[in-house]
Amino acid sequence: MFIAVNESQQRFCSFEEDEVLMRSLSKSCSLLCPDCHSMVIYRAGSKKPHFAHHRVCINPNPYSEPESDTHRIGKFLLYTWLKGIYPKSEVQMEYYLSETKQRSDIMVIHPDGARWAFEFQCSKITGALWLERHMLYESANVQDFWILNHQIVRSVDDNNIRFIGLEDSIYKKQSYLAYLDVPNERVRILAGIGTYRFKSFQSTLDEMYIHDHRLWIKEYSDFFEWIDREKEEHQRNKIEKARQKAINEEITARREQIENEKKQRDMKIYYRDILSERIALTKNMTEKEKTIFLRLTKKYNIIPENFPAMLHVEVQYSDLIKTPKQMWQLWVFDDIISQWDYFIRKNKDPKVWLDNTKNRFMKLKENGFLRIKFNSNERANYIFTLYNYIERLNECGVLENLGSTTVKYQRIRANHLPLLNSHRENILLKMYLEGYQHESVATIGQQFMESMWTVQDRSNKVLSSHDILKPSNILTVARSEVSTTSKHGVRDDGTRLITDKVVILKIIDEVRVMSKVSELPLNIIFMLENKCRSIIRSYLLCEHMTESNFIYLSEVLSEAQKYILSWENKIPD
Repeated sequence: MFIAVNESQQRFCSFEEDEVLMRSLSKSCSLLCPDCHSMVIYRAGSKKPHFAHHRVCINPNPYSEPESDTHRIGKFLLYTWLKGIYPKSEVQMEYYLSETKQRSDIMVIHPDGARWAFEFQCSKITGALWLERHMLYESANVQDFWILNHQIVRSVDDNNIRFIGLEDSIYKKQSYLAYLDVPNERVRILAGIGTYRFKSFQSTLDEMYIHDHRLWIKEYSDFFEWIDREKEEHQRNKIEKARQKAINEEITARREQIENEKKQRDMKIYYRDILSERIALTKNMTEKEKTIFLRLTKKYNIIPENFPAMLHVEVQYSDLIKTPKQMWQLWVFDDIISQWDYFIRKNKDPKVWLDNTKNRFMKLKENGFLRIKFNSNERANYIFTLYNYIERLNECGVLENLGSTTVKYQRIRANHLPLLNSHRENILLKMYLEGYQHESVATIGQQFMESMWTVQDRSNKVLSSHDILKPSNILTVARSEVSTTSKHGVRDDGTRLITDKVVILKIIDEVRVMSKVSELPLNIIFMLENKCRSIIRSYLLCEHMTESNFIYLSEVLSEAQKYILSWENKIPD
């Protein structure tokens, strides 16, 4: 300890008093322990000058602990630091607080009467004992600061800190922890960002100071400034998101209002408007747009009178494209349907991946053949318009959606559109496709759908004649794809993996679609469906296909092929 008293209770600090005087008092047995009043001796060898008992203290302070060299040196370092930053305050070592019968390591008494107790805690006392001592200081209106020996903390990893009960109790009260590395004279502060999330700050002891009744270092201050900036930025973002949400809701409401107004407008006026557009199909096109449009109308032998309503239909977000809808819808239809002949030549199932069409559609814009309308307040862009039109092609039977999780994977169901020979029929069909209700509109719509079914049947016959849609053949291709994919997915450790989710889902969709096309018994379809779901579930959980997944998938495909081949053999050619 550093403080001793004489019989008159005069205090002596071992490292502040004259060494000759202290040795003289010690030799005359005039130095006493402030707690037990037994005799102490003065020591000033190789260690910091201090007082020591002749024997164990017989009447210790209830909160005192055996003092180690680390504790003694740490107290001295903190004492020197506090004397330096509070020159006008009274800084006392081992100050006795009569109200609570505690002896703090260091007490700072400010000119205004405020008292601050500093404790350098080296031993691992319980959290309950620390809380008791803290509450005693609080009851005496003393602000207590606790600095822990740096060896107490179990980990230096901010994301993997294991507290003892003492640290846990201190942190719950003050949301930070301070540690002193005595040999290096450095401090470390663990600041709480959340309940138990931490950030570590370090500096030399002389750079630490007291701010807002907390131990503080500059790096810590910078961190709080950053936190404040982040909070301000978060608040600004929150306000901006709320503003954008209100704008989007307003846009959505306005869109719905426009769509409702379209459906409620006078059908006779709308009929005349459509007729005007059909008579002059190229009226609002640029020269580039007109070039493509005229080339495609010639390719499909289309004239204004028989121009298909399916290529002149309103879809959601169509106002985001300035180019007349008859031009870009004809281009999209041609881009997809023109692949039909390729599939027939190659004896392949006419399945298309719409991302390719989307990329060519974007290229069309880049090359000046497609004009769009940009709206900074609009959430959607012109690609939304494209996919909404694809949905229309699905509804009328031109395409069939094959994807279980995406609309981008489609099969061509009809290789052409049935043509209606008059403006009137096409106008009424356009109204039918846009949801207008009228007897004549419903009649022409029903006739069109019957014509589409006929076109689909003819297309299927073409495919059947090329043996393309035979389920067993498709499953053979699917099994081949599984085998090829697994071979290309071998890692160095020999594990077979696949990261292309589209490929695996495509194969599984083939099992589902083909089992239904083949009109297998319901129990077999359900069995195959459940196995496919099991594969998907395993795949989504693992984020990759392992070798065991591939083996199981191959078994399911083999089983599906066995059932379908058996069923095909029962059906006469």
